[in-house]
Amino acid sequence: AELLAPEGTLIMSMPNTESWQARIFGVNWFHHDLPRHLFGFGRTSLESLQKLTGFERCEFHCLSMEQNPFGFIQSLLNQCGFPRDRAYTTLKGTRRVSIGTRLVDLLLVGFLSIPAVAFSVLEAAFRRGATMTVVARRSRR
Repeated sequence: AELLAPEGTLIMSMPNTESWQARIFGVNWFHHDLPRHLFGFGRTSLESLQKLTGFERCEFHCLSMEQNPFGFIQSLLNQCGFPRDRAYTTLKGTRRVSIGTRLVDLLLVGFLSIPAVAFSVLEAAFRRGATMTVVARRSRR
């Protein structure tokens, strides 16, 4: 808050620990990304933290078509016993795999895309999307 001008705006995006994906997939949730995410927030805890640090929430969104559908797909694959985050590392190219493995991962992601998008839109409609973006303004006090 001290780095912003009076009434300055802060925009943050992060995993939503109160999301349906977090509740359904637990430790297999893709966005539970240790060691990069050391702390987890849901809407409730983030609003409490904002009040303590002198921010007023202006907007709250929890639909990210970039993050949520793929997070659902990878979490489901993790839950089904596939190696942790294999589709992600395969598609990103950070892990060398056979052509057969790459093809299986591409087919699984493609096959699961439509239900993943539908689920992501539904959870966002209930304000329980897997990622949240919050726009907050530094309060005047």
